[in-house]
Amino acid sequence: MRAMKKKNKIKPAIALALLFVIILAVSAVLVRFPLFKIDATAAVLMDVQTGKVYYEHNASAALPPASMSKMMTELLVLKNIHEGHNAWDEPVTASRYAANVTGAEIGLRPGDTLPLSTMFEAMVIHSANDAAIALAEHIAGSEQAFVEQMNAMARNIGLSSHTIFANATGLSSADLTPFQSAASEGETQMTAKDLAKMARYLIRTYPEILKVTEKTDIYIPELELTLHTTNSMLAGRALRIQRQ
Repeated sequence: MRAMKKKNKIKPAIALALLFVIILAVSAVLVRFPLFKIDATAAVLMDVQTGKVYYEHNASAALPPASMSKMMTELLVLKNIHEGHNAWDEPVTASRYAANVTGAEIGLRPGDTLPLSTMFEAMVIHSANDAAIALAEHIAGSEQAFVEQMNAMARNIGLSSHTIFANATGLSSADLTPFQSAASEGETQMTAKDLAKMARYLIRTYPEILKVTEKTDIYIPELELTLHTTNSMLAGRALRIQRQ
């Protein structure tokens, strides 16, 4: 009888121990990934190393990504550099279209020439639309041809059919219709999950991009001009991320 009583006492103790472990595990998850409400139409939280998705909301909806689509322009520039088709020090000249496009810009005039590396950093750091178009035309001959490369790369890296690139900048077709040489048919659209996949591919394939994206300013000596980052999550900016 005593043996039976001891066994009955052990079972509740084991159950309490398991419950304690479960509570600790849940608490750890909530500390790392707290319950919160995302004030966004769509969102994805993806591990850049493994590709594991920890959080998603409306992640497969096709939406206008604006300048986030420039990551594909960055990807193609880096691909061409690594394959030897282009070099960082080669000159890139702004067309009339590039010089007159709307939105964030360097302030180029038609015929202005800067090194490819400067155009690239201006696009990445300041989201300069004139630099993005100048790069697209320089690499592919026209923005339309560059857009074909963007969509081909999207399929190659496994982005869904919901993601379609219409131009090199993410601007709307209405912004581009005044320019005859612009790729102004249709609208760029991407899903949040595809954006995360593209960002992961970009960082893992060309990690040197992080040396550019961490910069808060770019000085262009040819124009005696300093451009500031449009990324509010960097140090000293409104939405900066505090490292633990």
